Amino acid sequence: VHALATGNQPMIRFITPLDWQWGSDYLTPWLKKASSWLDEGKSPYFFFHTPDNAEAPELANWFVQQLSAQTSKKIIFSEWQDNRSEQTDLF
Repeated sequence: VHALATGNQPMIRFITPLDWQWGSDYLTPWLKKASSWLDEGKSPYFFFHTPDNAEAPELANWFVQQLSAQTSKKIIFSEWQDNRSEQTDLF
């Protein structure tokens, strides 16, 4: 990954294949980049998408666990609450 952050809050949107675990090889380089940005004092934002987004929270959780193992920096992350049966609109 050769992404350059032009600001202090770089944003990455990652879209996975049908099974997000198939895309883990593509996510691994982003772990190193995110760790590097954190070391530089940046606050990166990662947006994860799966084909129907049903597994996106699981993917985000996996990414945070992997990133936490690589850095001593504090990572702000809140577990997604499964409210699919209650959500009737986006806003």
